[in-house]
Amino acid sequence: NVFLAGEVIAPGSYSVSGLSTVTQVLYAAGGVTDIGTMRNIQVKRQGKVVVSFDMYDLLLRGDTANDIRLSSGDTVFVPVMNSLVTADGEIRRPALYETLPGESVGNLLQMAGGVSAQGYSRFASISRYASGEASRSRIQLNLENEVDLSIEVVDGDFLEVGRVKEDIRSQVVLRGAVARPGGYAWREGLRVSDLLTSIDDDLLNETDLNTGLVVRRTGFGLEVDVLGLSLVDAIGEPGTAKDLLLQAQDEVLIFSLPYFNDSYKALRESLEDSFEAGNDKESIKLREQDEMLGQDTKKTRAFSQFLVDEESEEEEKEDRQNLIEELVFRLQAQSKTPSETNLVTVSGDVRLPGTYPLLQSREISELIELAGGFEASAYLDRAEVTRLSFEADGTANLRTISIPLADILSGTSEFSLEPRDQIQIRRIPNWSYGDVVTISGAVVSPGDYPIAPGETLASILTRAGGLSQVAFAEGAILIKTSAKKREQEQIRKLVATIQRNEISRNRTRENEDNLANNQSDLTSREELIELLLDEDVGGRVVIDLPAILAGNENADIGLQAGDSLFVPEFSNTVSVIGEVREPGTFRFQQDRTINDYVEYAAGASTRALAKEIYVVRANGGVERLGGGRKLFKFDSTRNLGIRPGDTIVVPVNEDYQPTLTKYREVTTVVFNSIASLFPLFRL
Repeated sequence: NVFLAGEVIAPGSYSVSGLSTVTQVLYAAGGVTDIGTMRNIQVKRQGKVVVSFDMYDLLLRGDTANDIRLSSGDTVFVPVMNSLVTADGEIRRPALYETLPGESVGNLLQMAGGVSAQGYSRFASISRYASGEASRSRIQLNLENEVDLSIEVVDGDFLEVGRVKEDIRSQVVLRGAVARPGGYAWREGLRVSDLLTSIDDDLLNETDLNTGLVVRRTGFGLEVDVLGLSLVDAIGEPGTAKDLLLQAQDEVLIFSLPYFNDSYKALRESLEDSFEAGNDKESIKLREQDEMLGQDTKKTRAFSQFLVDEESEEEEKEDRQNLIEELVFRLQAQSKTPSETNLVTVSGDVRLPGTYPLLQSREISELIELAGGFEASAYLDRAEVTRLSFEADGTANLRTISIPLADILSGTSEFSLEPRDQIQIRRIPNWSYGDVVTISGAVVSPGDYPIAPGETLASILTRAGGLSQVAFAEGAILIKTSAKKREQEQIRKLVATIQRNEISRNRTRENEDNLANNQSDLTSREELIELLLDEDVGGRVVIDLPAILAGNENADIGLQAGDSLFVPEFSNTVSVIGEVREPGTFRFQQDRTINDYVEYAAGASTRALAKEIYVVRANGGVERLGGGRKLFKFDSTRNLGIRPGDTIVVPVNEDYQPTLTKYREVTTVVFNSIASLFPLFRL
């Protein structure tokens, strides 16, 4: 028989086996209460303490030396715990721990399993309740210091161990168009060629070998400086000055070729289907964009297919422009004054104009490589630099410098860039390489023809061998890109006017009388706006091709890149459309008038506006023939003549009313008038 007393769950007398130990008896009694000690469990025999059992010896170290066997009449007594402390943060076994008087921070760490691998042992602290104080106090600790480890812990202490930074100091980071981007271990003497040892093994097919950047920390903060590098030189001449020596925390940025940036990729994807399908209009757009990006059509086909094949991989790579924009933002953020903003702008005939970091070398040649290189149309003899300088009184001074670009690129002359410089690369005077027009239809040699500045339609037709024997010169269709742009601009203005009027109508009481129809009217206007915006404008220009072929210089017209001419085959027909009973196309007859062709179409309908009939000529011109209400009675002397390929348009009378409705309205008016006069007749 043994007796359990103190802070146990079920105190009392227990009859146990003669082989039972202290822990077995405590288990039988349900264990220790929340405030009971586990560090000083006493076994009393005949009024004396024969052993003090520390449960932590068993739980933390597996020591059962004091877990003695009990004898009949023994008493197991569990006192109230002395003190309770907390260990938290980056330690192996965070928990609440009971401590004995005199135990230190070192003892607590041993019980908690020590600092974890992510713990920063030099940054730890204890928050402590101080007697008589209204708030806790904090004690800073260095767990690598023996003095700090010997500090005694007291009841209520809270030990917290901080975490190390996630940053890796002893590394360099490789980003961009490389086979294996990421962090690499840094060591003394590490160079670019140590990271990128082989063009075939370490770089991608689309890597730009002419340029790259090394972003280097320059201070204790996040300030950076930018160094330019050439991958070809670094890998081809390892160990030389061209193979840059790297420092810890450097970032090496490797770029894809200029035509693999996001904007070019989006353009290719949007026009690829139409281009491969042979759509003339989309092909013209594509060639215009190719000229702007410095690419020819053949190269576009190859790059477009490559981009489609590599689409999934491209999504995972860091784009050239994104890397540069991120770096530009960092340089803008770290600059304290405009004169310290280490950015320059390059515009004009370079592949990727924009804002770029000012490289440490301050050389124009490295900047041009960073901007994708020159366009084929770039004028390399001279360039212009606009420089912003600041006077002693703080005022800004803007001046323009003409620099000998060819001499600078060849190394015979030097020029150093300054922060906020703006470099303008001009275009070769009279440059027109890649400007083509399309000639199709009934010509001797249809196709795409390169044009020189000032070239006209007559000269292009001469180069195309003239018209074929079946050509219908009067029906030639000339589509000009400039006319299309003007028409698109007019449509945008029209849409803006409609939207502005709609806003004004909604702000006034103009529509209160027709509230029931407002919603349907609004829907109709929205549909009209969408229709106008989606309208594919033609850009057709009316020409007199027979006069041009006859040598009339006044009828000739100049051509621009993207223009197209279509010459149809001869059409000996006349079309009648609009408000006629049977619209159709009829064989042209020399002696027939408009009235005759309208009669061929079964005559005008009751809704036709006969006095406004007009003719659309084969060349796109519009003429009204005859005059007034005598349109169907004019004689041959007043007829301007119907020609092959013409289209007769009979417009609708928008004020048309059915005859019965018109008579009903007239009868109603007459009846009301007589009814109002009838009382007067009785007087």
